[in-house]
Amino acid sequence: MKVANKSLANQIADHVQPKHMKHYGNEQTSIVRQSSVKSAVELMSSIISCEGFKDKEQTIKDTLEIAQRIEEWVTRS
Repeated sequence: MKVANKSLANQIADHVQPKHMKHYGNEQTSIVRQSSVKSAVELMSSIISCEGFKDKEQTIKDTLEIAQRIEEWVTRS
């Protein structure tokens, strides 16, 4: 996947991959989650480019929260 802000994407991947992406039995869930994280990173990248980078840990937390909300929206019934 191509991401505009590779640095932020790598920081998020360091926090996400071990916990959330390693042990999926359901390939579709994995695809949705990865896509949600990618979308969240792109959104946060555009926010950072407008407002500037402030706090790394808060940015990671906000990005993961956005990714979770995107995933919930995609998998809603």
